[in-house]
Amino acid sequence: MTVVSDPSPWALERVGVVVGERYRIERLIGEGAMGAVFAARHVTLGKLVAIKMMPPEDKFEVEAARRFEQEAVAAASIARKGVVEVLDFGVDRKVGPYIVMEMLEGESLEAKIRREKTLSPATTIALLTPVLDALSSVHARSIVHRDLKPANLFVSRDQEGEEVVKILDFGVSRVRQGKRALMTATGVVVGTPRFMAPEQARGVEDLDLRADIYAIGAIAYSCLAGKPPYADKGHIDVLAAILTEPPTPLAELVSTVPPRLLEVIEKAMAREREARFVNASEMRTAMLMAAQASDVAVSSAGATMAGRPSATVDLPLAKNGEFPGTRIAAPVNVTLGIALPEPGPLDHPPAHVQAAPTTGVPPSALAAPGSPPTAEYAQQISMLAAPLAAAPLVSGLAQAPPAYVAPAASAVPVRATRVPTEPKKGGRGWIVAIALLVALFCGFAAFTVWWWTSDEEIEGAS
Repeated sequence: MTVVSDPSPWALERVGVVVGERYRIERLIGEGAMGAVFAARHVTLGKLVAIKMMPPEDKFEVEAARRFEQEAVAAASIARKGVVEVLDFGVDRKVGPYIVMEMLEGESLEAKIRREKTLSPATTIALLTPVLDALSSVHARSIVHRDLKPANLFVSRDQEGEEVVKILDFGVSRVRQGKRALMTATGVVVGTPRFMAPEQARGVEDLDLRADIYAIGAIAYSCLAGKPPYADKGHIDVLAAILTEPPTPLAELVSTVPPRLLEVIEKAMAREREARFVNASEMRTAMLMAAQASDVAVSSAGATMAGRPSATVDLPLAKNGEFPGTRIAAPVNVTLGIALPEPGPLDHPPAHVQAAPTTGVPPSALAAPGSPPTAEYAQQISMLAAPLAAAPLVSGLAQAPPAYVAPAASAVPVRATRVPTEPKKGGRGWIVAIALLVALFCGFAAFTVWWWTSDEEIEGAS
């Protein structure tokens, strides 16, 4: 059971209350400045859920109530595995607005860092690459979270037992509609200072998705160093420090972080947003490539998700600095492929060449199975794969080129797997049907001939 230290009296009073005539509050899970989260159970179905409620003093404030509703709408619009699922929203006449969410079992990334002191580069990459994947879907809906931090990333497990990291708390998110940003006026600073981008600390009006990119870089910094950026500054001095000086270099705090991963984090936390990654997909690809180049084995439970191609493609910023508000979806398995012919004497199986730049697989996994092909066969593959290598990829998927095919006699650096040849739909069925019809026709014809012949023989005998 979760124990909240020093809970507010109003939060304790909610325990046992039935909210919206459907959910009975069982216990307090957590509490913050934006409200409190409770474990509750549906009185009829018995389903366990999490319910977030506003502090009593805020429920009568129009701006606070609007922000609370915006959180529900923003989270509910993103049907992604990496975003907490919103099940219901309502207004109770006694307790005010409430948000019903899926119940998560696990711990926040903040608690995980506190418990383990520091996280390894492999664990950091395995946890944050799925977050970046989910963040692509958030940004594709023109939503900027603005308060990404370890406390708002929850490490849980799904029904299959696979580790999943969920993005929580869209309470201060900003939704852009064209050039108009909703929720916050210019000059108002919202968010958590130690994870704020410099432009967010200045309270600029045109805040965009690159503020979230900065926050992910700061989260990675916290995972590896065991403490957030500017941890040596007091709360009052943090905002001033963000605006005037960079944090302590991560390399000075931790000596075991691969240089390529350091470069990714430094780029994400660049003071000028134009120097950061264009979008979450680009940063995700860079992290996976850093792991591959540094021979980092992403072996934690999140490695499966980390190695999957991004399910959402978000576009780079336009020239005017606006990020697009149109969601662009791509299939989960983004594959460019050709079927290769039989190589002849080497008895290689038919192969399927995949150009999958976002998988981050090591070069050893790209070698063709079986005995080494001849130079002639390798050259044949190169000629067939050349159009794929030159084909433009969807913008934002990856900055790295696909796996090019080199005409080497020892190995062909493409992924070659057996491709089952699908029979044409109904092909065998038609053959069987036609054979049955022919057999029936022949049988009927033979019976008719026999019948008439028998009649003539009987009449002749009589």
